[in-house]
Amino acid sequence: VLSLELLSYILLCSSAAPLQMSLIESGLGEDLSESTGIQTELLEMVFSAGIRGTDLDQKSRVEALVLDTLQRIVSEGLDPDIVEGALRKVEFRNREIKGGGPNGLRLMGRSLRGWLHDQKPEATLRFNQPFGRLRKDVAADPRFFEKLIQTELLANLHRSTVSVVHDPEQRQREQARLAAALEARERQFTAEDRARITSDQVALDLLQDTPDSPEAIATLPFLSVRDLPKELDCVATRESSLPGGVPYYIHDLFTNGIVYLDLTFDISGLANDLLPFVSLYTSAINEVGLPGKSYDVVATELELKTGGFGGYCEAAVAVHAVSSAERRIFFRLKTLESTVPQAVDLVADILTRAQFQNLDRLSDLVKEARSEMSGAVLPSGHGFAALRAARTFSQAARYEEIWRGAEQLLFLSGERDTADYARALDRINDAVIRSGNLAVNITAPGNIVSGVRKDIERLVAAIPAGGFTTREALLSGDGLPRAEGLLVSSDVAFVAAAIPGSRYGSPEYVHEQVLAHIMRTGFLWEVIRMKGGAYGANASARGLDGVFGFWSYRDPRIVETIAAFGDALLHYADGNIDPGELDLAIIGVTGHHIRPRSPGQKGMEALRRQLYGITDEMRQANHQTLLRTSVKDLVMAADRLRESMAQSVVAVVAGAEAIRLATPGVPGLGEHLLQLPG
Repeated sequence: VLSLELLSYILLCSSAAPLQMSLIESGLGEDLSESTGIQTELLEMVFSAGIRGTDLDQKSRVEALVLDTLQRIVSEGLDPDIVEGALRKVEFRNREIKGGGPNGLRLMGRSLRGWLHDQKPEATLRFNQPFGRLRKDVAADPRFFEKLIQTELLANLHRSTVSVVHDPEQRQREQARLAAALEARERQFTAEDRARITSDQVALDLLQDTPDSPEAIATLPFLSVRDLPKELDCVATRESSLPGGVPYYIHDLFTNGIVYLDLTFDISGLANDLLPFVSLYTSAINEVGLPGKSYDVVATELELKTGGFGGYCEAAVAVHAVSSAERRIFFRLKTLESTVPQAVDLVADILTRAQFQNLDRLSDLVKEARSEMSGAVLPSGHGFAALRAARTFSQAARYEEIWRGAEQLLFLSGERDTADYARALDRINDAVIRSGNLAVNITAPGNIVSGVRKDIERLVAAIPAGGFTTREALLSGDGLPRAEGLLVSSDVAFVAAAIPGSRYGSPEYVHEQVLAHIMRTGFLWEVIRMKGGAYGANASARGLDGVFGFWSYRDPRIVETIAAFGDALLHYADGNIDPGELDLAIIGVTGHHIRPRSPGQKGMEALRRQLYGITDEMRQANHQTLLRTSVKDLVMAADRLRESMAQSVVAVVAGAEAIRLATPGVPGLGEHLLQLPG
């Protein structure tokens, strides 16, 4: 399994991967298909290589391209640097301390992989021993992976070529078949059948409406509020500066020999006409090559010298600000202590010399970005809808909508020459990558921090001087619709609503956090998920933005769900909160605050708190407020938010017919429609 995972990574999982390059540069499609790679969680492991955004008549050419590329690799051999880079990346990932979910569940998942393939469960828990053997096998046989391609892929005739083609009439055919089948079935019903179905429905409604008895609930093990920590862990931050006055934040944490270096550039002075290009800029800067180095050579160097380098953009309203959003680009470098000098020199080159005028490569990157955004709409429709609704009340959400919402998808789908993209990215790079816009953050043990300071100073010295001296005018929220339909090809809807909420640092915000937890595990879950048939329902309090939001996921209903958002607030404003339910909500919110975090996550969170004015004193005060939250506090929060529902903004991602049917029940929905590409 480990050998095949490595092979899949070598062939497909980096910009220098030979099979990925052949598929992307072929011009036969826009991006790798979502199933590309190896699936090891199945009893019969599957290796797939494909392309999306192609034409059906290209099927034979795509199939031939994959097989010919694999045959060429076997004949000519793999680049040893690509193989070594893949080995280092896998080794780096194993060394890195993980955060996020419970480690026990992560280990269980690893053990099940071995059990699935007739190994002892502990076999796939081990890494060093099997990886060491693989290292020796590769060293002893330089053509180890080429032979694996020949035996497991080329000589393996258990393969198929599958084409998935959009059919605009498929949904109508399915609905017609279903309607005909139901009508035929209904004609067969006897009076007794109808009575039984009615009785079963009544019984189901009664079961759903009847809460579990106190005796049944008492059999479940629960934590209590008394079990929660009274103080939150804090990540110590030492503030310093680098030559030129660049702010330097240091977090002395054990990282298992890994250095996390973050570079954040303030882009609040960036011209507004460049904002739609920013997300592409952050993903393309390390993918376009350098003078004298093609993009695949740079990708191989990144594999050899780093554990990863990438960027993203973010907008947020600082605690001390009233409503104006700060905008930043973050770049994160992960590398071993031993490779810091080479890694920072490579990053300096990328930041200052990226070849955005490599138009062929940039064209591929635009296609990939467009394909990725388009493919994300249905799996993440709730996110698109929630961001669209929140932008009326949140300055930050207006920028986020441009960078990763419907506006970004429409922007990438527009008619625009690649040269226009290149000129815009060059303008961004010239304006943003300046030492006056920069702050540096490092997470590593103190002795390593001291040892790499000269390398970091060399990186900062390579960045041109200057920076923004003024801020660009903020985006206005005036004139945004109160209800909007985003049209997609889907049988289900994603429904979102947003209202003004409380800001971070206030007791009211803490109470709204607890209320949101109770709503999504209580009323919204029962009404929207259990009775309404949606796959999920949620409420959230966004303290930096001052927005309280709702959303549903894969929802067959629109009007009823929007009504349920308001009904939930009425339900809790009337005092329908059990003290035990309150305790569980306090425990749930606390669990989010104290969940396991990796050293890299701790360092980044500490940086963001520093930038947005979130002090440890504020966090501790919030936690004490959380532990003291009462039923009365939640009733007041629900009543306060209920009054805000008159200002609610609704966004719905759904099919045109669903929007049409919902329009009479949602004022303004049919007046503001936006067709999303897909």
